[in-house]
Amino acid sequence: MRPVLKFWQRFFRQHPSIRQNRHNRRTRLELESLESRTLLTGNGTGMIAGVAFVDANTNGAHEATEALLPGIPVTLTGTTTTATAVNVSTATDANGAYSFVNVLPGTYQISAGPGKNVISSNGTEGSHVIGGLSLLGGDTLTEDIAFRGLAPEAISLRLFLTSTTTADLPYAGAGNGTAQVGPRDNSSPFLKTAISNVSVAQNSPNTLIDLAGNFDDVDMTNSRIRLDTNMGSVNVDLFDRAAPRTVANFFNYVNSGRFDSSIFHRLAINPDNSKFVLQGGGFKFQANPSQVSTITADP
Repeated sequence: MRPVLKFWQRFFRQHPSIRQNRHNRRTRLELESLESRTLLTGNGTGMIAGVAFVDANTNGAHEATEALLPGIPVTLTGTTTTATAVNVSTATDANGAYSFVNVLPGTYQISAGPGKNVISSNGTEGSHVIGGLSLLGGDTLTEDIAFRGLAPEAISLRLFLTSTTTADLPYAGAGNGTAQVGPRDNSSPFLKTAISNVSVAQNSPNTLIDLAGNFDDVDMTNSRIRLDTNMGSVNVDLFDRAAPRTVANFFNYVNSGRFDSSIFHRLAINPDNSKFVLQGGGFKFQANPSQVSTITADP
């Protein structure tokens, strides 16, 4: 035990802040936000939907008296948060409605038109563009598309002989109105196990309540990563559902680049000469290969 004790004595001398924290006085009960560093990035799918209409009073908002436009081509383009390009189209249905479903989080743009005999918002028969749409996981964005009206050449006295309904106007034929963007619908997280009561005494030390086992989400699948080394590649399976905080912590290191060019610094061997564990992720070589630097650790 003596060599181990000396090691920790030397460790605390080199890390005085840790030694001081061991003797901190007790504080009041506090709630600490762990969301940003313990949960995986939200990847729930959302929806972008709306209607195409004739903006008779040019206020940009659809009102009950304003005609809806069927058959207007609508295209969704953009990039998901995982850098996947999106380019999907549909045409508004008989009620002038469109919807893009199963849309992953990302930044998008909607282009609507040109529509048959319809003038867009800029006064021409071209397309109407709505840009800068930011969709978060599970969000629904409503984006109605305002057109200025019918092109003059589409209007004739025949429209006013007996009635003036939407069916009398020279619109394009109705489309399906809906387009699938992602591969699946998103399921909501659910409570798997009831949360037990927690009792905390007055002036007790900070108490961490781990709720990881109380919730689940069927959309969460296990991740797979690959380590590229100078001795070849190694595929690694991560258990997101069983250990979501451990996986999230691992991805924090990966996404911050701290594992780039890191080294394996320890190989443990059992008494029977079988290899027990190969350990890495703690150090990097410097410009001088004989020197290494410590990778900054998360809490």
